[in-house]
Amino acid sequence: MPNLPLRRCFPGAFLFAAASLAAQTPTLSPLDPAPLGGTWVHDSRRGVSVVLDAQRNTLWEWDGAQFRRSEGPGLAFGTVATYDTGRSAVAVSWSDQLWHYDGAQWRATLRPNSSASARAMAYDEHRGRLVLWLGGNVQEFDGSQWQTIVPPTVPSPTGARMIYDGTGNRCLLTSGTPLQHWHWDGSQWTAFPFPPPAGTAVTYDPLGNRLVAHGRDANQQAATWELLGGTWQAIATPVLPTSGTSLVFDGVGLLRWRAPDSLPEGLARLEGQTWRPALSPQLQRRSSAALASSPLQPGILLFGGRGAQYFDDTWRYDQGWVELNPSSRPSPRQAAQLAYSPANQHFVLYGGIGPNGTLTDTWTFDGSQWTLRANAVPLVDPRRLHTDPRGGVLALRYDYHGANPDQYYWNGSNWVLEATHGSTAPWEYGFSGYDPVRNRIVNALELGSLWEWDGSTWHGIPGANVYATGQPVFDPASNLLVFPNGSNSRGWDGVAWTSSPLPTGVQDLQPHFGSGRLLTLTGTSQTRFAAVTTTPARVERFGSGCSFGPAPGLRCELPRLGSTGFAIRGNGNAAQALGLCGLDLTSSPSNLGNGCALWLSAAAIVLPTFTDAGGELQLPIALPNDPAFRGVALLAQVAIVDPLQSPLGTITLSDALRITLGD
Repeated sequence: MPNLPLRRCFPGAFLFAAASLAAQTPTLSPLDPAPLGGTWVHDSRRGVSVVLDAQRNTLWEWDGAQFRRSEGPGLAFGTVATYDTGRSAVAVSWSDQLWHYDGAQWRATLRPNSSASARAMAYDEHRGRLVLWLGGNVQEFDGSQWQTIVPPTVPSPTGARMIYDGTGNRCLLTSGTPLQHWHWDGSQWTAFPFPPPAGTAVTYDPLGNRLVAHGRDANQQAATWELLGGTWQAIATPVLPTSGTSLVFDGVGLLRWRAPDSLPEGLARLEGQTWRPALSPQLQRRSSAALASSPLQPGILLFGGRGAQYFDDTWRYDQGWVELNPSSRPSPRQAAQLAYSPANQHFVLYGGIGPNGTLTDTWTFDGSQWTLRANAVPLVDPRRLHTDPRGGVLALRYDYHGANPDQYYWNGSNWVLEATHGSTAPWEYGFSGYDPVRNRIVNALELGSLWEWDGSTWHGIPGANVYATGQPVFDPASNLLVFPNGSNSRGWDGVAWTSSPLPTGVQDLQPHFGSGRLLTLTGTSQTRFAAVTTTPARVERFGSGCSFGPAPGLRCELPRLGSTGFAIRGNGNAAQALGLCGLDLTSSPSNLGNGCALWLSAAAIVLPTFTDAGGELQLPIALPNDPAFRGVALLAQVAIVDPLQSPLGTITLSDALRITLGD
């Protein structure tokens, strides 16, 4: 189905957006392309895998090729999860409740005599019931009745994980230190011989009817084994990190699962006896990377930084992070300086700190290749590089109280010394940044005074004192050079200061001129990569649906302006059924009787759609990349033709989503 052009449906929506925008405290809108962790469950009915990240309260879906964050359903808190084939839903156990997720909504079932939380859970495909291990007793649920079993032998509860083992038609529990493996037959645990070394992750591959284990061998090398036809055998394994990984099934095959930004090679898939990439490499977590952007260049350039090791990789961000693979590159380092030289049309990188200490080399990047400028003058650290008003790059050295200060200009081939200590230059330690709108370098000194460089002279600005706590950053949304100080951050326009609050504790801010936003690479514990915005994209559920059975439900991704892959998705429950999706800008609830309500107005646009064989529906919508639509609240509700479940005689109704367009 082609994307619905939102602008054509609501030509006056920009007026609604302008009226709805209000001054808000800046917040972070997550841009992470994949989950940062979580519990993996494959939903065989819908043909997608669900990642439940209870720590960050996010829910993601994996379709075999890419991740998609799902908004609207919320998340049942808990990390013990499996797929309940009998109920055709993801099951999550938390405290005294068992939650089921059908792709749109969560429904709770109370567990009897449940003073203990489940340590592990799996669905026994052979016996047709959920098996929950409480660390001692076992509870089983067949969809209507609960049964508690007290086994004669109790495995260790440490690090418990349970899967269904189709090779033995039993649930398989892994727990203890060192790991032990146990089969459950419905009444007792039986030790299961497991030749692979302790500490390996194990799961069942239903396509190959085999158990697969992945971990390290006796020589601490990555290794993979399979149990096929009653015999364990080794599988050739490339050099892959195994720490913290698990094996999961995604409907296509087996994956090594860990947060993708922790895996340099991305997700790996086991196809037969060969490991192959399943997801392109992701930008790994790091700090102190060299970052630069320019209104004259697309995206943001990143080099190096430090995480688990020093990095020497090069990435560019526009719609997402893409790794560049130049044939030569600077050595691994953190805290290098990077700036764009418009006159020479290349980025200049200088210095940093590598594994062996301070570096003083200079490199240029033309968009595809790095070039070492071997004859460049080695500068004395510390340095800060900025685009210079003349078109090159200025390297500033700052020392406390005027001890040996200087500045160098990059002329395209070498550094040229331009100034030494003098009373007409701001040589005291300060925070400096480049303003591309006014074409000035601005420096706020430690004691509060402000100076500007116009390409030939430093000018002191009388009375323009400011207190900053970090390097300023140009904000393309306000066209101000913002000096960070949390909620007291100030933006400078060359004449006066303007309050420009930033989220507290955010580091590594960089302007992305293509979207007109400030982005952060470091982020927070809740997100690794995010945009600073006062109009975040968000999704809220309201109202209630109606049906004799489970009511239809809706979900969608974060509705970011310019998104080409956005769609309203839902579970209509009825297969191959006609659906009517209503879209509106206002809510005017109408009581239809029999517990049913229409949550949109009579002026709603109604678009036909159909559910698939699994009862799923999808309505793609092209979101305009137009700032005038920031803050537009689009309301959605769906009706499914389902006479057998309809309290109204013909249709069932979903609850509603309020989809606010933003960053």
